[in-house]
Amino acid sequence: MIKFQMEFDGVDFSEYLVVEEVRRPFLPSSDFLTEKVMGKRGVRFFRREETESVIEVDVRIIRNNRKSVQEIKRYLQRFLYTEKPEKLILRDNTSIFNYGILGRTDLDVFLRTGSTTLEFICHDPTNYSSNLHEMGLKTGDNIIFYQGTYAVGPLVRISNATGSYIDVRLINTGDYVRIIDNPLLTDVYEIDMENENVKKNGVQFMKQVYFESDFFELVPGENNIRLSSGSATLTFREQGYNG
Repeated sequence: MIKFQMEFDGVDFSEYLVVEEVRRPFLPSSDFLTEKVMGKRGVRFFRREETESVIEVDVRIIRNNRKSVQEIKRYLQRFLYTEKPEKLILRDNTSIFNYGILGRTDLDVFLRTGSTTLEFICHDPTNYSSNLHEMGLKTGDNIIFYQGTYAVGPLVRISNATGSYIDVRLINTGDYVRIIDNPLLTDVYEIDMENENVKKNGVQFMKQVYFESDFFELVPGENNIRLSSGSATLTFREQGYNG
């Protein structure tokens, strides 16, 4: 059985490449937004903004002779080159994935020597958990502990609701989404916090969202989510920089 090495853009390269080392940045690179203040020393600090990160992957082609190396040239050219960042999973930690695009890599030297360093540029420095978490919510307060280091907008699916409205509220911040409707027990409502969208039975339902609603994110640590009625499932993928 071939040991997993690398998957990029849905293509498993384990049959063709050995990943010898993966180098990930310890912390994300940052830009600092500042402003010069007349008559003052230094500058006024506004905020830190994370910038792109680079993952370097030392690889070696699995082939016994030059002829067989040339046979996979077209394959590598086709699947390593992409027009936009794609999903990248590496053998050093298969519990996370990133979105990267191949940067400065001399593929001609790679094919001549059989070894190179693939440089993947991640304009989004986030590590995404490979595990999709799904938790149940009941009517009333629900404590959800989020272990990621970046806030994330969950997907909430609500059923068996009653009354004249449906309310999902993050007690930590007071933010909530309220849907004005008279639900049937067979109705299913889907609130996509990440993309700020609401559907009822698979159909767009934004027109019934109360105008003061605020789509919210789960924050690192404990989150208290209150559901007005019915039951729900909360689905999210942990995100962060800690791997």
